[in-house]
Order: sequence, then C-alpha cells, then structure tokens
Amino acid sequence: VDIDVTRAMVACQKYNFKGGVICLYDKAKLYQQILQYQMDNKDNDEIVATCRKYGDEDPQLWIQALSYFSKLKSADGCRKEIQQILKYIDENDLLSPLLVIQTLSNNESTSLDLLKDYLIRKLRSEQTQIEKDQTEIRRFRQETGDIIKKIKTLETGPTLCQDPKCSACKMDLDLPCIHFFCEHSFHEHCAYAIESATSSEIIYECPLCSGDNRKWLDLINSQRPDKDIHETFHRELDKEQDKFGVVAEFLGRRLFDKE
Repeated sequence: VDIDVTRAMVACQKYNFKGGVICLYDKAKLYQQILQYQMDNKDNDEIVATCRKYGDEDPQLWIQALSYFSKLKSADGCRKEIQQILKYIDENDLLSPLLVIQTLSNNESTSLDLLKDYLIRKLRSEQTQIEKDQTEIRRFRQETGDIIKKIKTLETGPTLCQDPKCSACKMDLDLPCIHFFCEHSFHEHCAYAIESATSSEIIYECPLCSGDNRKWLDLINSQRPDKDIHETFHRELDKEQDKFGVVAEFLGRRLFDKE
C-alpha cells in the first residue's frame, strides 16, 4: 500500500505517536533524524539502543549521541550510556582521544572519573602499539643490516658454490655449467637463456629466482618512460607498508647502480 509519508508524519507528530514517527524515519533510512527525535523527547534509554541498531550503517550516530549526553546538566547520571558510547568509539576509532575529551569537557559537571575507563583502555592500547612498533623497528634494522652485509660481500668477495648437483634437475653438475650469485648452480641447458636487449649476447638467469626478479623488472618497466628509477622507488616506498623491504629489494637488485 502506498503511503503519503509527509501526511503520515504530520499525523504521527500531531497525535504524539512516537512509534509511527520512528517507523517512518526508519523506512526513509533517516537514522540521524530518529536519534534527534529521541533526543528532543529525552528518551535517553532508547538513544544507545538506536546507536546499536543503526550505528554500523551510520557510525556518526555514536558521535551525535556522545555530544548529546555530554551537554546534559547531569552527565554523570548517564555514566552507563556514556561509557557504552565511549567503548564503541574507541573500538572503531571514530574520534581521537583529544576530541573525546574536548566533547565531554564542554560540560562543567562532567568529572574526570567518567573518562577513567576510556583513558586507561586508550593508554594501554597506545603502549601496546608502541611496543609492537619498536619490535618491528629492531627487526627491520637487523634485516637491513644483514642485507647490506650480504650485498657488500657479493660486490667485494667471491661467492662459493659448493652444491655439486644442479639446482633444477638434481643431477651431478658437469661442464658446461652456470653459477649464480644467489648460490644456485645449473647445467647450461637447465638455466634460462635470454637475449640481451642491447647486444647479441646471451644472458642467463636463475630459474629459481627469475620469477621474483621479473616481478621487480616488470614493475620498473611498467612505469612511464620519462620517470627514472628514483621516482619508481619513492612511489613504491609510499605505497608499500614494508618500507624497509622495498629498500632492501631495490638495493639487492642493484637498481641504483650508476652506469
């Protein structure tokens, strides 16, 4: 049955039919209007319930509710509601701690005790994140140091290939064979041969490492020709979360070598 929403709303408001008003707002997905209607009628018990019902679709409802309760003369009397709202805001990172404090500090009757549980949770969470970040920093530094040492060793010293078997077919190596800096060794016919783009020379690449190597080469070649490797490097650095990994990969592939 088609309903004239405007006329129905007027009738519901005229006869103070709260259920009808909320039903019409719900039908129109006007969730903030539902919350505002409950605030205007001081239906404090229903406000948090409305946030729980519609908050996933419209997280701003929680912030709207916090602002409402913070302005009540007896905010401490709504301790349970405020703490429920703060818990959701904290878990979903809807507001920074500073904005939460500023919102609640607008009311002189709000005590610090009202914020105690929220602040304790937030400080513990921040401390846990700091400890995780410090652990990651130490790990990245160690990995970067190890990679730099390995690169220097490859550049200045010999690489010993001690495996007597082909890394592909696992048969004993015999001449002609090819050894790579990655310490993999192959019969000549087991290694990948590709033609040089600048000469008629045949270049061999490690079959086991070629996929990873080509991933980075394709990445570089896919960039616009007027962009040099340094711009590619900074673009990847901005995009990837593992920034030390990007640095290590570019160094390891010798992508910054001067011609």
